[in-house]
Amino acid sequence: MKSKIHNLNRNQSGIVAFTVTLIMIIVIAMITIAMAQISRREQRQVLDKELSSQAYYAAESGINDTKNAIINHGFNVSNDQCSGYHPGLIGPTHISTSSDLSFLLSSNALSAALRDDLGGISASSGYSCILIDQRPTSLQYGSIDLDHVAFADLKTFDPVTKLSTPLSKLNISWQNTQNGLFRSITDPLIFPPVDKWLDTTGVNTATGVLRVDITAFDGNPASNYGLPANFNYQDLNKQTMTLYLYPREGSGVANIVDFDPSASNTGQVISGKCNVADFPRFCNVLVSFTARPGLAPAHIFVRLSSIYRSSSVTVQALSGGTLLSIDGGQEKVDVTGKSADVVRRLQARISTQPSFALSNNAVDESSSICKLYEVAPGSTQSHC
Repeated sequence: MKSKIHNLNRNQSGIVAFTVTLIMIIVIAMITIAMAQISRREQRQVLDKELSSQAYYAAESGINDTKNAIINHGFNVSNDQCSGYHPGLIGPTHISTSSDLSFLLSSNALSAALRDDLGGISASSGYSCILIDQRPTSLQYGSIDLDHVAFADLKTFDPVTKLSTPLSKLNISWQNTQNGLFRSITDPLIFPPVDKWLDTTGVNTATGVLRVDITAFDGNPASNYGLPANFNYQDLNKQTMTLYLYPREGSGVANIVDFDPSASNTGQVISGKCNVADFPRFCNVLVSFTARPGLAPAHIFVRLSSIYRSSSVTVQALSGGTLLSIDGGQEKVDVTGKSADVVRRLQARISTQPSFALSNNAVDESSSICKLYEVAPGSTQSHC
């Protein structure tokens, strides 16, 4: 009996080594699996980053192609939904390949060179959807520089019925392009030298003044839009009001002005009632069109220029408290770029109105002008 017990104990003597070996194998296997998962995750992150860049460039190309089609080829179609890729079809519900919009899809052989220009973008990359809003509810200007003028020819429409609708108010909102603050409420409404244009903290980065010129018509073709039959620059001056929007802080500041282009009212300096919590920009001024009898404008011209600092500007037209759609200033383009299973979406504003360089003179000439003329009765002689 003792012999049998001794043999049994001797046969179990390797169980500890086996158990330790098994545990080590399991631990090593778990470490290997974890390292493999980390490696795969890092590879996926690198791939996603590359695909994200490709999708971004594809969406950016979609915006550039759409801008080219609108500005240079008269492309004039709104699109509010995506219905996939339809070669050769452009309509109110689809935007697809055409002579104006060259898609980056692999099925479009003409896009191969463009894909190469984008740095070897894969054949599976492209922009899968373009949304175009020809009548956005606001105009957005990322930067109106000191030496440029933004111009907009605006017609207002009800966003639901799509019918021409007079506006009662025009909201103009602006701030420094670098998110600078504004002038103190204790500052008088003056125009100091540029180096003295200080914000509330005494720093020379305050939001600048915005000059706004508004020309309003009654919007009725039957009355020639309220204009005389022989319209001239004097009549234009009578319909135009100039305002200087001043970036002044304070909740008690009046920031509403009636549209009245008479000589005694034009050229007013209006405080912007600025606040960093205000939307869409820090400073806001409301121009009301309800105080002038007989004027219900559905067609206005707006000219914007910056003083002291470049300005980011938003313009909104309202009827009562309802935002109106604006036709004639900008088109909002929303493009989705795709590369494999990664998508990027970009939105941009395309101006349909020109931006002019601001001249310091009434007349500019790119070359010299000769003024050596001799005028006598019955003859004129040039000595140039």
